[in-house]
Amino acid sequence: MAYLMSGAWPSDVRHVLSPDATAEELGIAILDALTHCRFIPPEHPDFDKLFTKRNAAELVDAYDAELMRLAGVKTKKSLYLGSKGVDVTRHTDWGEIRIHACSRRKGRYFWSRKSDVTGNETVPVTASALELGEAYLRALAMGGSVS
Repeated sequence: MAYLMSGAWPSDVRHVLSPDATAEELGIAILDALTHCRFIPPEHPDFDKLFTKRNAAELVDAYDAELMRLAGVKTKKSLYLGSKGVDVTRHTDWGEIRIHACSRRKGRYFWSRKSDVTGNETVPVTASALELGEAYLRALAMGGSVS
């Protein structure tokens, strides 16, 4: 199951794709999430409201509950067992989209990037949905072992 999320706002775009989603379907979902994402700087009036510890914990619990329901599992351990993550960041000033594969380490939400360059891909911001999806899948495949 691929789960894509554009940020910490409760109204943000979320896509849940089947495990057999095509590279183009992944690319379309990633481009949509990137279109809806935004950076909230600390001086923004809603920053404290959005990023308080309590609000963050509530959002994470709600995300987990929905993912557990969709995945058909009953525990968070089962949900995250053997999982990998991919961080996708659009850098419009540089004209590129960077993709970094992460593997799950000890702890519930601790993701660590590998120290070597495997699992990293870069595509131009003008890349098609298919090209972006293929780069995502390559990064995920090279993203290191899960512990």
